[in-house]
Amino acid sequence: MTALPAKAALLGDVLGEGDTVRVLVARHPFRATRQEHKAPAGLSVTEIVAHVQAEEGLTAAASGMVASIDGHAIARDRWSRVRPKTGATLVLRAAPADPISAALASLVATISSAAAGVSAFLGGLGIAGKIIGLGLSLAANFVLNALFAARPAELEKQPDKKPSYSLTGSRNQGAPWEAIPVVYGQHRMTPFFAAPPYTETVGEDQYLRCLFCLGYGPREITDIKIGETPLSSFQDYDLEVRQGFPGEPPITLYPSQVIEEALSVDLSSDSDWQRRVTATDVTGISFDVVFPNGVYWLQKEGKRQPLPIHIEARYRVVGTQDWSPAPAILEYIKSSDTVRRSIYIAVAQGQYEFEIKRIDPDEIPGLEKETIVKTAVWTTLRGLRPGQPVTYGKPLALIAVRIRATSQLNGQLDTLNALVTAILPSVNTDALVHTRSPADAFLDVLRGPANARPVPLELIDRERLQQWDAYCAAQGFRYDHVRLSAVSVWDALLDICAAGRAMPLWRDGRWSVIWDDLASDVVQMFTPANSWGFEARVEYREPVHAWRVRFVNREKGYVEDERIVYDDGYGPANATLFEGIEFPGVTDPATIWRHGRFHIAQLRLRPATYTLNVDFEHLVCTRGDRVRVGHDVLQLGLAWGRVTAVDGARNRVTLSESIVLGSASYRLRFRLRDGAQRIRDVDSIVGGEGRVVQLAADGGAMPEVGDLFALGELTTETAVYRILSIEAQGDLSARVTLVDDAPAIGQADRGAIPAFSSPVQAPIDLYHLPPRSVVWQEVFLPQEGGELTAALRLSWLPPARGDVERHEVEFISHSLADGRWRPGPTAITPINTVTIPGLEPNVYGARVRAIFADGRISRWEETEAIDLRSLFLPPPDVTDLRIDALGPASTLRWTPVADPSVTFYEVRFSASGDDRWNLAVPLNERAQPGVQVPTRAGTYLVKAGRANGSRSANSSAVRSSISALDNLNVVEVIEDTTWAGTADRVEVMDGALRLARRALMSTWETLDAVVNLQDGDGDADTIGVETSGYYYVPRLIDLGSMATSRVSAQIEAFGESLTDTMEQWLLLSDVASLDATVPEEWGVELEVSTTDVAPSLAQWSDWRPVTVGDLTARAMQFRLRLKAAQVGSIGDAYAVTTPAVTALRLVIDMPDRVVGLQDVPVPAGGRRIVFDPPFRATPAVATADQDLQPGDTSTITNKGPDGFTIAFRNASGQPVARTVDVVAKGYGSMT
Repeated sequence: MTALPAKAALLGDVLGEGDTVRVLVARHPFRATRQEHKAPAGLSVTEIVAHVQAEEGLTAAASGMVASIDGHAIARDRWSRVRPKTGATLVLRAAPADPISAALASLVATISSAAAGVSAFLGGLGIAGKIIGLGLSLAANFVLNALFAARPAELEKQPDKKPSYSLTGSRNQGAPWEAIPVVYGQHRMTPFFAAPPYTETVGEDQYLRCLFCLGYGPREITDIKIGETPLSSFQDYDLEVRQGFPGEPPITLYPSQVIEEALSVDLSSDSDWQRRVTATDVTGISFDVVFPNGVYWLQKEGKRQPLPIHIEARYRVVGTQDWSPAPAILEYIKSSDTVRRSIYIAVAQGQYEFEIKRIDPDEIPGLEKETIVKTAVWTTLRGLRPGQPVTYGKPLALIAVRIRATSQLNGQLDTLNALVTAILPSVNTDALVHTRSPADAFLDVLRGPANARPVPLELIDRERLQQWDAYCAAQGFRYDHVRLSAVSVWDALLDICAAGRAMPLWRDGRWSVIWDDLASDVVQMFTPANSWGFEARVEYREPVHAWRVRFVNREKGYVEDERIVYDDGYGPANATLFEGIEFPGVTDPATIWRHGRFHIAQLRLRPATYTLNVDFEHLVCTRGDRVRVGHDVLQLGLAWGRVTAVDGARNRVTLSESIVLGSASYRLRFRLRDGAQRIRDVDSIVGGEGRVVQLAADGGAMPEVGDLFALGELTTETAVYRILSIEAQGDLSARVTLVDDAPAIGQADRGAIPAFSSPVQAPIDLYHLPPRSVVWQEVFLPQEGGELTAALRLSWLPPARGDVERHEVEFISHSLADGRWRPGPTAITPINTVTIPGLEPNVYGARVRAIFADGRISRWEETEAIDLRSLFLPPPDVTDLRIDALGPASTLRWTPVADPSVTFYEVRFSASGDDRWNLAVPLNERAQPGVQVPTRAGTYLVKAGRANGSRSANSSAVRSSISALDNLNVVEVIEDTTWAGTADRVEVMDGALRLARRALMSTWETLDAVVNLQDGDGDADTIGVETSGYYYVPRLIDLGSMATSRVSAQIEAFGESLTDTMEQWLLLSDVASLDATVPEEWGVELEVSTTDVAPSLAQWSDWRPVTVGDLTARAMQFRLRLKAAQVGSIGDAYAVTTPAVTALRLVIDMPDRVVGLQDVPVPAGGRRIVFDPPFRATPAVATADQDLQPGDTSTITNKGPDGFTIAFRNASGQPVARTVDVVAKGYGSMT
């Protein structure tokens, strides 16, 4: 905006070939005919007249021309100094000599200028404007050209300026050379910077000084905020407000012009002088140096010590040689916080070179091994100019702020906004009033400070403005708008009038207004007797179902909003045809609805336009006037003409046309000489046919000779229409366009206004947002005694802005009827996660809110319903289990279960191919998808598990069809079906190994107390069976030496439920299975203990589960672990289910061992070939004899695990020496 400080300079525009001025030339003072030309921009009016002289022949007539630019008359003595801007419209019209004609010419010229201004606006849109115009729908285009028109879309017309009057994404910004804003009515505004913001350092604190312009004054400025936070919520700030009244004292918080250059120059002792140049005409220089990490050196004990700092600066006038020293920064500093230093130098006015250099060394003798912190950055250079920052000839509304940088305000201040109310001269009293009246805004556009050429009061139809003001007050119409761009007076008045359902016009040489006044007088009557060239045009439009009206919503804090205004019979369920429309300056949702309904009614009730040509009788009419029309094309009336004679005594009139009447009732309407209209009912036609009409004896006044008449049936002799436009033609004639009067349009917005529910939320305070992205996880937590209880773990992200001190958490159990939220743990910043322990298996909700350092509290951020009952159910089954085999190792893959409480997967293997879970050998009890397992032929099974040990109800199985691995040799096989080994809490019944019963007769106290064989006498020590027990396989495996072998097991077992007895069966057909247990209620595991030395030394390892894989050991022993689900408490635990093991088969395999010997010499007496170490068993031996002669033979004797003897004989049987290659293939080794 022009209020930004700047040194006076020669300003101009760079003009191209496409920059032109539109020139309209009217050679006749009373005719609207004109010629259009284009002249290069930058020429004066005199030069433009000369430019078009040759084409228009103005050499003689130019002296009588009057000129106007965009409606503003240009005096002839200023033609040589006025240069129209690019896109302006210059109207040149011939002026008549006599005063009366001159007045008429002035009127015509002004109307032509106004029309040219509208045309210039449309033409000035360029290609983009034409595309927008073509894109308008029929309905929207109609209302833009209706009698009381809506305005073109403004929220999209200037998107770069939209944020300043709508809080959605608003930012303070500089706008040099832009128009100064004008606030009408009441509006929240994000103002422009009136001068560039700058910082200053006071001690260790940094302050920001800003100056904002809220437009022309006077204006009331209240409710100042930063974003959505009131300014009063901030700390350490100073505020000055100037409303823009004449004579107000100048701003003191921004006393002069400051040109600040933000820098980031690291200062080190080994760098040279750092140079910058100030702005011009400065009388003061200021610079800031910041030590962002503090200044200190750190002792080994952790204690900080001070350091010397020495920074020098100097300056000189640009173009000179001698430097002047500036005050140095020379001090000892000890601080771990950010240290700021600012120096100011007063200088003579001019432009300066400024240099700064660090003198103190980066390394300090004696402290080479200590931690030294002293990084310095040159951050700011300022130039201060004398004089006020804003120099403008008219009072402006300003806000100046000096505020300290804190955690609340860290960075640029660019969201300051305020509620601004217009203080304007009242159209009724001239007194300054707080106003939202469209009429007051209309007057201000004509006479206010934003108009460079204020209109004199005598050229304003003040009486009509006062009447319109009363109409707007009765209707509740207001105009609340922030105008940011330069527009013509005409366009500004059009915007204001659209908000008050009116139109501006020039009436009787004065600025005036017309509005939708249903009671206005009829000013003229047109019939075929005083018009010609009648035409009617009906636009058959598909009726719009609803308007989508964009507007700035006052009730939502001045944010952009949208309201849908439906036509009768349409609503959200059936409306499909929507079109957009806007009402700039209307901020009330109810008024938006009313205006939308009004324009829907205009579409429906004014579907046609009618045009006719008239002579000078149009001069009494203006746009919006009501007129009577009778015409045969419209079937309005039967005859039209003039009165030729009047017989008052006999109540007769003679007409210019011969008339024949039917049996209906008829009426005559007369337009009198003074423009008034009079109605007389017809009694008869004298003689039955002719021109003499006998009027009814109703005592009405008689017409005069020459008066206009229209005759027709009662109420249809004429109809009322409104003038849409008047286009001047030659010889004072005009082409008049009419639309239907349609008074019902004024009632279209009188229905009950439905409650408006806006889908847009008011802006939230960015500095007090709630926590974000709250997520939760159902988990188990261990309690004393080893039990697990359900818990809820919450995590979130802190608010994006603001200084959060802590977060509070609450939870609710939806199973409780009280509906009460209960407090949960509190998370102190920076912790953003908590765990709520000790929860029952119910449905819960949780919520989190932030507590800020300034004491404010955010709103709650709630979770969805969280069902913890699922934690106590088996997790979902594993799906998509598959195996990828590659050599001796295979990879099991499956789709992870979509349950966050699943913490592991258990993998088992069954060599027999049986897919029963309990019979499979565990491979990995804490696996994850992608686990590697030994490649075996058999079945792999997987279940998902939770921390409390619950597993999936069903296992997922995949069968491997890979053949048994080659090169394995069965060393030992153990088969146990007699169960002769040692039993620990297990027993053999019916050939099967089971958990031992607790209900033994030896534990019964009295026989009478025995309930049954299962429950014994009812005491805790006689109920059910043991929860676990062991069976020790009697035979151990001794491989003779350390060796690697592969162990696989096959276990045959089933589960028995002690509670499922035959005496409880009702029908045998109802028994689904004799095994009524579930896999999770019982299990059998094979465990192994190994030793690396001779078994007799009894150095055995701890027992561990056998997995399908390889074992390296000298010897091994095995046991079975039988287990069942626990019932009862830990101290009195028992089981009512037992596994029944019917068979156990163990197979120990060892891989091949191959020994090769090459070029072994064998003497004549033979040689013993030794295998070191010996094989576990006698291997297969193959030899390749070398150097043999015909008839030679070899013999192998004494073959064993440790080697063999070989000898050679020739053909005569004599021993001979030869050479041999040996290959032995066996398994194992003996050490």
